Amino acid sequence: MSKPNGRSPDLRAREAHDCWGDGRVRTLQADLPIRYEWAFYGGDRPYWQLGALESLYDGGIRQADAVLEHALKSLRSRGELGETLVVVCGDHGDGFGEPGRVPNEPPAVSHVLPRHEEPLHVHLVVRPPGGATGERVDELAALTRFPAVARAHARGDSPLCGFIINRALALKQPVTADLRKRFERRCDPVEAYLEPSRASYENAPNTSGAVRKHSYWGDRRVTTLVHAPGVVEHHEPVKPETVDRSFRDGDDGRDSVREPLASRQPDADVEAQLAALGYY
Repeated sequence: MSKPNGRSPDLRAREAHDCWGDGRVRTLQADLPIRYEWAFYGGDRPYWQLGALESLYDGGIRQADAVLEHALKSLRSRGELGETLVVVCGDHGDGFGEPGRVPNEPPAVSHVLPRHEEPLHVHLVVRPPGGATGERVDELAALTRFPAVARAHARGDSPLCGFIINRALALKQPVTADLRKRFERRCDPVEAYLEPSRASYENAPNTSGAVRKHSYWGDRRVTTLVHAPGVVEHHEPVKPETVDRSFRDGDDGRDSVREPLASRQPDADVEAQLAALGYY
C-alpha cells in the first residue's frame, strides 16, 4: 500500500488533528525517551519545555474526540444509540510542569509520581439508554461502581447519578526496585521524590460545587478546595492521620487499600513488555 509523502495513515490522521504543535515541538518530542520524567526531574531539561509538549497532547485529545464522534454517529445511524449506555472518561490526565500544592512536592511531570489535580481530576460523561436531559454533577464520582450501574441499566433500572460516591482515595505507589534506581541515578537530592504521599477527597457542601482534598507529601500536608482541575483554593493545614484514616476500613485499623509489595516485582519478560508500552 502506497504512503503519500512517505507517511503512514496513522501519522497523517494525527497531523490532521494537531492544531497547536509545530516542527520544533515534534522535534523536541522525538528527542525525548519514551519515559521522559527523569529528563526533567534530573535537570537535563527545563520544565518550561513541557508546555510545548502539552500542545501535542491537546491535539491527541482532539483526535480522541473525533474517534468518539465517529463511534456515536455509527451507533445512531444503526439505531442502536438509544439502547446503549455510553460512558466517556479518562483513566488519568498528564502533568506538564504544574507546581505542587504541598510544600516540597515536585512539579507534575507525566502521571507516575504526582498527586496533582492535573493527573487525578478527569471528567466523567454518562449518557443512559434513551438519552436524558443534560445535567452537571459537582459531587465526587468514580468508575468503581461501574459494574453495579451497568447491571442496573441492563435490568431496566436507571439509577440517577449512579457513579456518585462519598469519598475518593489516591496514593503514590511506593518508589521501589527499578523505579527507585532511576530516581537515584538522575535526581540529587532524591529524597523529595521518594516521600510517601496520599490524598483523600470528600464532597464539600455549601462551597459552590467544590470538592475538599486532604493530602500530604512526606511530612508536609494541606487541605484544599478543588473547584476545577486548574482552580484550587488553599484552605487549611491537615494532619496526616486525617488522610490515613480515610484509607482504613472497619475498626481493625488496617488499610482497606492494598499497596504493592516491594518483594513482588515483575520478572524480566514482563518488564520488557511494559518497557515496550512505555511503562518502564
